[in-house]
Formats: sequence, structure tokens, C-alpha cells
Amino acid sequence: MTRVLAFATAQPRISALGPYVTEVVDVGGEVRMACWFDPAGTAVDAGLVEARCVAAVQQQSEAARSVRRSWWRRTRTKAGSEVADPATRRWHDARDDPWVAREADSADFFVALDQDAVYPVWELARAHPGVRASFGLHAVISALAGRLTLTDGR
Repeated sequence: MTRVLAFATAQPRISALGPYVTEVVDVGGEVRMACWFDPAGTAVDAGLVEARCVAAVQQQSEAARSVRRSWWRRTRTKAGSEVADPATRRWHDARDDPWVAREADSADFFVALDQDAVYPVWELARAHPGVRASFGLHAVISALAGRLTLTDGR
């Protein structure tokens, strides 16, 4: 079974996401989604195995989060993600989320479902060299169906 970990920063239209998720399932995959919004109805309506909100990690105190960072990263972002750009904040949220870490270790594909999710997906793909990354589920479907060969970035 191919495991796809998708990332979305904005609520996708179910009418657009649902058919792609169904097609991934039809070719032998399962889709889980990490998002920065409330995924209440999205998982069931779109056919996702699981959907989790990453934004809850932002609520941790800066002191607790800084323990997990190296000194140079803290100085580079001026002691935290509050002053970093939105893409970097999303990457920090995804990086520090234990559910995302667990799912990323077992994923075969990372997928950015919208433009703002590209940077966290790119950073995760750099951290997990054997996992393929793409923008949109169509590339995953094509790869699983044998119509496209995605490289793993090497």
C-alpha cells in the first residue's frame, strides 16, 4: 500500500479533491492530510484516511519549542518563528508536529495541495531523501499507474 501525506494551507474544494483521492485509493494508495485549518468535514467527504490540523503546534510556548532547535536556527529566525516569513512558520509547525513526523517516516509521497504548502513539502522531502514529493495528487496517480516516473531528488 502506497502512503501519501498531503499538505494543505487552505481548505480544498471537496469536489476537486474527492475524485483524486478516490483515484489514488483505486490504484492502491491511501491519503492522509496535514492542514492549517479545521479538517472537520474534509476527511470524511473527500475519502481521506485521516486529516490533522498542524496549527495546534503553534500554541506551544516558545521556550518549549526552542529546546528542539539548534542555536543557529534560532538566531537565524531571530529567536523563533514569530518573526519568520509564513512559509518558514509552516515548515516549523510541520517539523515540530509529532503526528507529521510519524506519518512522514512511513510515507511514500509528500504532496502539496496548494502553493503555500510547497515549502514545507520541499523541506520534508529534503529530510526524507527516499520519499518523493509533488505538487498535486495528479502526479502521484500518474506515478502509481506507471505513466510517470518521479525521481526522488538525487
